[in-house]
Amino acid sequence: MNPYVLIGSVLAQICLLAYRHPVAGPLSWAFGALAVYAFFALTRERWGQHLDMYLIMLGPGSLAMLLPAAECQLHAASVSHLAWMSLAMWGASLPWMWRYARCFQALPDYRALALDAAGMQAGMMLVHMGAALLPLKFLLSPVVPWLGHGLMLLGMTLGMLAASYVSLGFSNANGRTLRSPIR
Repeated sequence: MNPYVLIGSVLAQICLLAYRHPVAGPLSWAFGALAVYAFFALTRERWGQHLDMYLIMLGPGSLAMLLPAAECQLHAASVSHLAWMSLAMWGASLPWMWRYARCFQALPDYRALALDAAGMQAGMMLVHMGAALLPLKFLLSPVVPWLGHGLMLLGMTLGMLAASYVSLGFSNANGRTLRSPIR
């Protein structure tokens, strides 16, 4: 898997958000996040197998999440928007994961991968539910699209991390050894 393609997809997300919603503060944070992402993309062989799936979801998957949000001020402003956004994310990510993610290639435990995917989706749904409770005055701020995208990515991250540790616990209880997401 070419790490520069992954880094380019994150850079495209930053450019798309900056074009639609030019705000200086979030832009500097986004480039900081890009530097961290680039570090992990360039050194992914040193980390656990699930990092590949995570990098793909944050790269091409998250770029695809932005496409249904063309006219939307906040990520997943409605349930139908959350569904379209999720469908775009999975549609863009699955081909990459089948081809390049080490956790899919090394005789995968599909239950663990399904649990990771469910955790990621649950994290996004929790962010959506929280965003639905925000007052309208807050939603009109120019920072909201940046914050919405960042919170969706954080929800994905925390959901997948929690699911990875749950699946690790299940596999250890069944007597199998499954590598931790962090070596």
